[in-house]
Amino acid sequence: MTIQCVSCGHHRPHKGRGWCTRCYSRWLYHGKPADGPPTSRLTGQDELDHAAVHRATTGDHPPPLTIAEQRAAAQILRRRGLAYQTIATRLQCHPYAAWRYARPQETR
Repeated sequence: MTIQCVSCGHHRPHKGRGWCTRCYSRWLYHGKPADGPPTSRLTGQDELDHAAVHRATTGDHPPPLTIAEQRAAAQILRRRGLAYQTIATRLQCHPYAAWRYARPQETR
């Protein structure tokens, strides 16, 4: 079932409490705060949750990342010298996606 999330406003699959799966996961990750999920999440496709990108690059288990966040994390990890397979494992994506995300913006 798809709903309009009361937290971020996007139309996504429903998880609980009127929030999409991403907001619900973020709420759980942050310890179920009484005021709902943190609002630092997406309001536009290109905005990044820098905390989620940092957790992904340090090996913690972040909430599901957007494409822009995966791209930022992959570029950071590639600059650190990690292999594409390692990046893909850390970001929970396919190695080809990790390769695409790690490429500089100019070559796209």
